[in-house]
Order: sequence, then structure tokens, then C-alpha cells
Amino acid sequence: MTKPRSLQHDLNRWVIFTAVVFVLVGSAIGGGIAFFEARELQDELLHEIALRVQTRQLSEQVPLSDETEESTIMIWPLSAGHGQSSSTLSQTLKDGLQTTILKGEEWRIFVVSYKNGERRFAVAQQTELRDEIALSSALNVFLPVVLLAVVMLLGINFVIRYHFKPLLALSAQLDRKITVLPEPLSESGIPEEILPFVSSINALMVRL
Repeated sequence: MTKPRSLQHDLNRWVIFTAVVFVLVGSAIGGGIAFFEARELQDELLHEIALRVQTRQLSEQVPLSDETEESTIMIWPLSAGHGQSSSTLSQTLKDGLQTTILKGEEWRIFVVSYKNGERRFAVAQQTELRDEIALSSALNVFLPVVLLAVVMLLGINFVIRYHFKPLLALSAQLDRKITVLPEPLSESGIPEEILPFVSSINALMVRL
């Protein structure tokens, strides 16, 4: 004999499927927005550091770091005769944000000139490190959403089981009836969707 369908299991499957789809889509969108916003913030950081160096609020330190390797930012002079830049970066780079390849590695750099126009420098950060920071920001958005989705699905499963209890109680009530004459089932506490079915059973018992 084929196993009868379970409405409860069908509801759970569809609810879980729908929730998973929406969670994945929502998390992907939210994570993507967080990823690109983190990269934009890092571009703004390069710009801010460049302005501070340009106005002499920061010196040309190599590297500039806030105590973490991932946030290390390099400041390279571009003018001839000033440090290591002549062998690593082209002095013909235009001012502003740009991405370039140095020794096989991709870097995001912000090129700016001093106000006197005699010297130029670049504030640079390795793209791989930038992506790691941005990915971490995206995961910080994605993981809480997944955790909340799991809690939500557990809650929905509990609610579905709870609201199916009247059917189980109705079945137990029928099993307990041992009298010869059929007695009507109690309609107290029966959900609105099931009440017509119970009323039909009671009418059948009256006819019997």
C-alpha cells in the first residue's frame, strides 16, 4: 500500500523551500551590497590618506598600517629620485583612483600630486587584501540572516505542528467511542477549515 500524503509534511516542505529561496536571494543581495560598499569605503580611505599626505598631516611612511596586516596601506613617491617608486610604479600614471598590476599582483592605488606640483605620490592597497576585508563584511551580513532563517523555520514547524493537534485530538475522540449508537463529535475548538468536515461526519452519524 502506498503511504498516504501528509499535509503537515507538505506544508513544511513548501514553507522550507520558499524560505530557503528567499533567504538565499536576500542574503546574496545584501552580501553583494555590503561587499561593494566595503570596497567603496576602502577607496574613500585611500582618498582620505592621500589628502592627509598632500596637506602634510601624514608623512610618507611605508607601509602605513593600523596594527593589522590586512589593512596595510603603502605610500609610494612617484617623483624621480624619491624612494622606490621609480622601479615599481610608472611615473606617467594619471592622478586619481585606478587599478594596476605590480609584480604579478593587483593593486588599487590613488595617485595625487603635492600642491606645489613638483612631487607626486601614490597611496596603494593590495586588491586581494581589499577583497578579503569586503568578503568579511559580506559574511557579517549573510550569517545573521541565515541564523535568523533557521530560527524562523523551527518556529514555523512548531506552529504547524501545534495547529494540527485538533486533528489528532479528533482522531483520538473517534477511537474512544465504544457505544453502539454513534454519537456526534464535539465541535468545540475545531478550526474553521475543519469544522464543515466534522459537521458532515455528525450529520452522517445522525442518519446512521
